[in-house]
Amino acid sequence: MTRVPLLIVGTAVLIAQPCRLPSLGNNRNYPGLTESRFCAPAKLPVQNGTAQILFDDSGSMRGYQSAVPALALWSEQALSQVRQYGMEWTKTRGCYFSKARPLNSCASPRLSPNGFRGAASTTLNQAIDSAEQHDLTLIFTDGAGATGEAVGDCSSGVDAACVSRAMARSLTPRPGELQGAGGGIWLIPLIATYDGPFYTEQPLDLSRFDAEAITQRVAAETSTNARVRDPKRDATGLVYYSYHGPRAFLALVLARNATVGRAFVAALVARRKFSQIQALDALKSYQSGLTAMPPIEIFPGAAAPATFVRSRLLEPVCRTLDARFQAPSQLWINCANQRDEAVVRLDAKPEPSSSDCVGILQLPKLSSELKIAGDARLIRDFSWSGSMTDPAKPLALSMILSCSKNWPLAKGKCQPAVWELQRDFPGTAAALVSAKPLTPGLTIMQSLSASEVASVPHRIFQLRETLEKFYRNTQNPSGAREFSRVDLCRP
Repeated sequence: MTRVPLLIVGTAVLIAQPCRLPSLGNNRNYPGLTESRFCAPAKLPVQNGTAQILFDDSGSMRGYQSAVPALALWSEQALSQVRQYGMEWTKTRGCYFSKARPLNSCASPRLSPNGFRGAASTTLNQAIDSAEQHDLTLIFTDGAGATGEAVGDCSSGVDAACVSRAMARSLTPRPGELQGAGGGIWLIPLIATYDGPFYTEQPLDLSRFDAEAITQRVAAETSTNARVRDPKRDATGLVYYSYHGPRAFLALVLARNATVGRAFVAALVARRKFSQIQALDALKSYQSGLTAMPPIEIFPGAAAPATFVRSRLLEPVCRTLDARFQAPSQLWINCANQRDEAVVRLDAKPEPSSSDCVGILQLPKLSSELKIAGDARLIRDFSWSGSMTDPAKPLALSMILSCSKNWPLAKGKCQPAVWELQRDFPGTAAALVSAKPLTPGLTIMQSLSASEVASVPHRIFQLRETLEKFYRNTQNPSGAREFSRVDLCRP
């Protein structure tokens, strides 16, 4: 006789218990903020443009001579692939540059594989400045300019600040360009076996020169060995030595239009294998040959937009809320009661595997922010999951949708919920000199850069310092960029 009342009490307790939705986790930042996948459009926004391929012909590049033919072929292949997006290259040029070979005297339509000399001082800042007059520029260089004497606004010796200023100037809008189009800068780190003179750019004490310590450092940070011998002083008293071993350098891409730049970067990645350039994930993995690491966006910093294709109402649903997705962005929500709540998951459209697409690491410090009208209380919480680059982990957005008596939507109306991209260039500058790498792009930069390279010839001289100064002297692009949108609608 006592079982029935107990059942009644138990049922009453269950009815009184509040409905509990599952936790969404705490990932409110968009997954594509450190690496994103970009796909070239069928037709680029610029249909007629000029392009230049420039190769640093200074003495510090002499040991890369064997790699020049492959790099010349690579650049030509990439320019050709971009034509499939409706781009007509009205004028191209391929030039070697140094103090002995000024760019203003170069008019060759393509880079000659046999034209490399590897002599004289670099004029890297002038090469970057020339990008302002071309829609697309690709520069092969070993990094910060080192000149024998002061040139323009550059001091003698290595001047990272001078190079960073040239990078910033390359982004200055030209008369006649569309407002808001915006250019971009990308780096593809390259590593090859170098065989030639290595210029330390320092007046070292030759009596303390330790070739064995240098070779041990190279072996510890790569998967190959090096040979160091014959340290000497040049005419200015700076030390150089003969070096045979791995060494990093850069493919620097500058574009007047960021979409054109990313399409060209995708083409470089797609034509890498044909040009006998191997893929490399980390400096430590380098063994031999000419290799290319993942491309890194320096400016402006972007996230590929999320395009949703379907919605799912996750269990349990608190009371009777219903949601139905209508492409491309409308989510129709039916609230029968004021306390209806549910978790709705939106699945994004995965990008296809294609040579038109490329995964790009983002160097700028990026964050995402939800923008919705202040009186709207439809989204109580949200969380991103998945990946922009891994097909096995598709991108998704989960939201707790909450109805109330103050629900702001009239029947048949929609309320936009917009996720915007925020850029933090001062924060990026600080992260570049931090001892703790935070993102894949920063990790690569820190592994490749060195404030002095006499003891680490496989690294790039003052790469971090150059980029730090660039971010400290370049303003964030104006205006927030929308990368995802959901229109919350009431049927």
